[in-house]
Amino acid sequence: MTLALAGYYGMSFEEGEEYKISRENEENVFPVIKPVVEKMASIIRNYIQGYDVDCIYVVGGACCFEKFSDVFEQYIGVRTVKPAAPLLVTPLGIAMNSRE
Repeated sequence: MTLALAGYYGMSFEEGEEYKISRENEENVFPVIKPVVEKMASIIRNYIQGYDVDCIYVVGGACCFEKFSDVFEQYIGVRTVKPAAPLLVTPLGIAMNSRE
């Protein structure tokens, strides 16, 4: 997403990342990265073919975009849910896997 954004606006990768994570830029960011979100959704759609999937949960920084889960749901055709704290999954996963 950051590469697509940086390329579109002629920014460095670092500038693109800062621009992407700033909430006030979402109107300018999401239309540019929407094809990347659709590609992500197509990968999921292909992966779940043949399985009885009635709900998809999206987590992580990318799903913080307001329209992210809508694009997923429309593209895949499966109800898509974003939890209240979608960024919690990474530290939770690290904590769960560091019990040694």
